[in-house]
Amino acid sequence: MIIRTDPSDPTPIYRQIALQTAAQIRDGTLARGERLPTAAQLARSLDVNRNTTLQAYRLLRDEGLIDLRRGRGAVVRAAAPAPARDATQTPAPTPARSPAPSPAPQAPSTDPDLDALAARLADAARAADASLDDVVQLLHRKGLS
Repeated sequence: MIIRTDPSDPTPIYRQIALQTAAQIRDGTLARGERLPTAAQLARSLDVNRNTTLQAYRLLRDEGLIDLRRGRGAVVRAAAPAPARDATQTPAPTPARSPAPSPAPQAPSTDPDLDALAARLADAARAADASLDDVVQLLHRKGLS
């Protein structure tokens, strides 16, 4: 699960997290039954308050996208159809997927090689039972910011 928040965006941080997570559930990046990082892990990796991530998870639960259980964490329920958007809604922020560091989020990559690389990274992280925080720290050590 890759989430990027933008403090300069008028959309509240919890909503940015929820919108990006919902998009990843809908597009199949996050599969049914997949465990999400704990609220504390996600908060640490995004450098936000744990209550912010809990608020995002509650919103996703209320939309029927995840199950929240004490002691079990957050688990993806199932992909839901994309909601209809009207002109008053804020569009979902998209995670940056540029190999070069950028101060602002970029549009998602249409490069199939990059998408395949991200899928392999996600599979390897799951196989190693690595958390999102572990992967982010590793990428930072390898020079990706």
